[in-house]
Amino acid sequence: TTSVPTPALPQGMTREVVGQELMTKLRDQIHSKKVLEKAYDIFNNKSPNRGMQYLIRQGVVTNEPKVIAAFMLSNYQKLTGDIGLSKKAIGQYVGRKGKPYEDILSEYTSYMYEDILSEYTRWVY
Repeated sequence: TTSVPTPALPQGMTREVVGQELMTKLRDQIHSKKVLEKAYDIFNNKSPNRGMQYLIRQGVVTNEPKVIAAFMLSNYQKLTGDIGLSKKAIGQYVGRKGKPYEDILSEYTSYMYEDILSEYTRWVY
């Protein structure tokens, strides 16, 4: 039988340190997932505005139209029942009156246009 070689540890690292780092990363990922799930629930079921404020307070997004628009476009529910922001709640959020929402809507539609144009040119050429 052949044995599988054990991967070398980075210089100065022990198995315990590597294990602790992996556990820390795992805890961070679990925390991030819980934050997102709570944000999706608030955004979709209570108030899109409160959900976005929660995301900003948690440091998931910054209060910049480009960042918020990109987050919404990459985290919407593709199919009913998916995890993510509902399209209806996104519409309610970007449809509000006022400068920040108009800027977010402009960035959101700009990103959508870029995606559509990219897909179209890929399909045509």
